[in-house]
Amino acid sequence: MKSFNNARVLTNDEYKFYKNKYSFIVFDNKVAVKVKDYNRITLHDVNETFSINAKPYRKLSFRPESMKIWIELECKYNLIDVQQAVSKLYITFQKVNKDNVISILNGNDIKIKVEEIK
Repeated sequence: MKSFNNARVLTNDEYKFYKNKYSFIVFDNKVAVKVKDYNRITLHDVNETFSINAKPYRKLSFRPESMKIWIELECKYNLIDVQQAVSKLYITFQKVNKDNVISILNGNDIKIKVEEIK
């Protein structure tokens, strides 16, 4: 698993704010980010991390792993939902893959791996 420094799950308020403010579409190898109440679209490469910053909340970073899983899921979910699921997997030391993301998106609990100290 790749290192994901500063991984953090959004609070309920942050989550609602970002979901209501932004929409996402795929164009070839790009993700188009649109502010819903503003006529502006920004393109980002799916192979590079990008961030969106909206006050009063912290910036939200989207990882290539999240975007690729989102595209594999044929964009059936919001990219924010997929990134939130990936963040939950990272902070609980779970394997980040499509099946685990779908499990979280379907409301299944995360089982934290605990290794015995010898």
